[in-house]
Amino acid sequence: MGAALSMFVLLSTSVFVIRLASVTLRLTGLTDATARFHALSALTGTRFTTSEAEAIVNYPVRRRIISLLMIIGNLGLVTLFATVIVSLVNTEREIGATIFGRTDGGLAQHRCSQARRRCAAKDLLVLEAFDDILKTA
Repeated sequence: MGAALSMFVLLSTSVFVIRLASVTLRLTGLTDATARFHALSALTGTRFTTSEAEAIVNYPVRRRIISLLMIIGNLGLVTLFATVIVSLVNTEREIGATIFGRTDGGLAQHRCSQARRRCAAKDLLVLEAFDDILKTA
């Protein structure tokens, strides 16, 4: 649930940042479609070499806005990967806890306790066999 909420917040923030950037780019004199396109392409890291891109690079305020969007886009990508990794690790722990009936999800501890029980059962069989030998002698 936490991972889904994280992803929703990340996507909502991305949409908000794209809209905010397109408005600021429109204030510098770009058309609505051009501003939206360049805001989206800068945030996602997909840049195109066109005369429009040259117009953005040659204008200092636009260049600063696009640079900030590139940085925010990379931070969002890192956040997305971190969210996926953390959710996978937590899912693995929850599955381990469910399967083995433990809150720590310790697979190694479960295997060690199984080995101890097997050894104890073998020791008990040996002792019983030894008792049988002593009784018959």
